[in-house]
Amino acid sequence: MPISRSPQTIYEIIEMRAEKYPDKPALAFPGGKIIHSLDLWRASLTVAEVLRTAGVREGDRAALVMSRGLDDVIVNLGASSFATAVPLNPESGTKEFEYFFEAFGVKILITDIKDSEAVKAARRRKLPVIIKSDWICGRKPVYAAAKFNKKINDIAFVLPTSGTTARPKLVPLSHGNVYFGAMNIKKALRLSSDDRCLSVMPLFHVHGLMVMISTLFAGGFFMYTPKFDRDDFFQWLDEFDPTWYTASAALQQYIVGRADKYKKIVKKQELRLIRSSSAPLPKETTEKLERIFGAPVAESYGMTEAALQITSQPLPPAKRKFGSVGKPAGVKIKIVNEQGKAVPVGSIGEIIITGKNVIKAYGENPEANRKSFSRGWLKTGDLGFMDKDGFVFVRGRIKEMINKGGEKISPREIDEAMLRYPDIEQAVAFSVPHSELGEDIAAAVVIKQGKIFDEKKIRRFLTGELAAFKIPSRIIEADELPKTGAGKLKRVGLYEEFKYRPGFIGPQSLKKTRNLPNNMNTSKNNNEAILIDIWREVLGTEKIEPDDNFFELGGDSLKVGEFLRSALKKGLKVGPADLYNQPTIAGLAKILIRKSKKGI
Repeated sequence: MPISRSPQTIYEIIEMRAEKYPDKPALAFPGGKIIHSLDLWRASLTVAEVLRTAGVREGDRAALVMSRGLDDVIVNLGASSFATAVPLNPESGTKEFEYFFEAFGVKILITDIKDSEAVKAARRRKLPVIIKSDWICGRKPVYAAAKFNKKINDIAFVLPTSGTTARPKLVPLSHGNVYFGAMNIKKALRLSSDDRCLSVMPLFHVHGLMVMISTLFAGGFFMYTPKFDRDDFFQWLDEFDPTWYTASAALQQYIVGRADKYKKIVKKQELRLIRSSSAPLPKETTEKLERIFGAPVAESYGMTEAALQITSQPLPPAKRKFGSVGKPAGVKIKIVNEQGKAVPVGSIGEIIITGKNVIKAYGENPEANRKSFSRGWLKTGDLGFMDKDGFVFVRGRIKEMINKGGEKISPREIDEAMLRYPDIEQAVAFSVPHSELGEDIAAAVVIKQGKIFDEKKIRRFLTGELAAFKIPSRIIEADELPKTGAGKLKRVGLYEEFKYRPGFIGPQSLKKTRNLPNNMNTSKNNNEAILIDIWREVLGTEKIEPDDNFFELGGDSLKVGEFLRSALKKGLKVGPADLYNQPTIAGLAKILIRKSKKGI
């Protein structure tokens, strides 16, 4: 039956599209695989009928563990039209799946991966399992018997939050949440039936899921890809010729790092916009993307609980601000203090939100609801501020802030400073435990291809970008930075990830003494002798080599201050930048000699 009003459920979106654009391509996958609107509707109905035949009732929760492809899209649309879809990361382990199945109240599993950990977990829990066969994209569909009575407040999807410090919470997204979320995205990006979206984001994450639904809702063409590959991405651009693409901030940095290699493909692109979400995008990356592709970057701030989008950077000719995540897009936003009171314009506080796309409560979690919701507003757990023009600036997660001796430091500020160093492709600052400060700062970086990691040069660069106490005590090189299944850079828990790697010395693991030969006692350089005495007192270390690094011996911002005060008392004119640039006895002695010659 034709829909006389705007579609408000997943099924109505698919049905309306089939009526309006029956022969128009709806979905594509690399290699020439395409599905048209009418076939998409029929295939989605087939999924619903298979669930009904298996004894699933409307509203029952069906876990979806799918490899990336057109079937992944179809199963999500079909399952959410009839039941409640629970898309999960296929790379999860057996115990994770068992937890999800129990916590989410899953009644059945659909998968196209026969020997997966999900299947093992389902068998253990005696859940029925449907292994995807040719009933989805092959044979004539059996869609006639399926009927849909979904209402706007019925639950379409249940997704886990993407937190890394505790068990994820259950986010029940109603058809209404999804509809209004898709409307907000469509309006912010000015989506139309002429648009072709290339998405590298997985459907088990709200970013990929909502971009897919928003594109189909607008009548556009959705191009889904295998798991992201920095080289394949440019081949996908060449194959699909999209009008826009979407990716997480971490993946955008990979794209920037590979663009020079594919100049011919880049030159042919006529992108209308680039969308970035899932994590803050450094200003430098935004500027590089716009130079490379000649298209505006619409950075968005969102979360699972808001059906993805909370803010979006306006598209030209509207005013934009680099470094901001844009203006509220279909939601109301407040910035509040710890007491829940609104703070003055431009002041930092917690971001809280409310809107038709925002959930009203987590599933089966009264404690989380008590902490996270207040008078209809959701506490995001993010720190930020709103300027006088209504632009929102996110400064980081409250739980990710580094408390260094009582000084609250945003790791994002450090990330952005490191990314301004020309040889760094990716960077992430994180907290490490410290016996005196409570927490200290470390950082991991990925160096661009063909460049060489040089911690001293990076540290020297940072002295001109950051206050001395914000410079990481240890910077290490990594081939790749840990990410979540959705492509977000992990931050919380990185100390545990890196502490056993060769070359990483966390402040907590430093010892007061080191078994090193003391060949400095015979030094003829008076400055070196004075410096050694100061280091011994400040660091509590007797054995010192000329090339020992102050920070590797346990130096931190508190000890930097102690050292500088002691040096000044002994007549040595050493500044914080000197120590960060040359954190060794030999290096500092050379600086003092140069200063002496210049009469400083």
